Amino acid sequence: MYDRMTERSQQKSLIYAQLARYSYSRELELEADLFVYRFMEFMGAPEKYIEVLDILYNPLDDALADADATSDHPSIQYRKAILEFIDRFPRVFNNVKLNPQKN
Repeated sequence: MYDRMTERSQQKSLIYAQLARYSYSRELELEADLFVYRFMEFMGAPEKYIEVLDILYNPLDDALADADATSDHPSIQYRKAILEFIDRFPRVFNNVKLNPQKN
């Protein structure tokens, strides 16, 4: 019995280690959104990325995120709202870093 418990613990540890390895923070997700938005702005069509977020949006995701207390990632609707704000007020975010701790 002890060997089976130890083996299960090891398996779970490996799974959690893999999940942690591929995880990313809220700041990185928002930073990536801003990067893509700015690139699309450079290309002349920043609204296209917002349209992509509309395509990716699934109302079921909001329900699942509400049920998952461990999730700290912003919803697509939240990410879209930030980009729409930047689109409406471009001067506000011209010199603002999402993570002020970075140089």
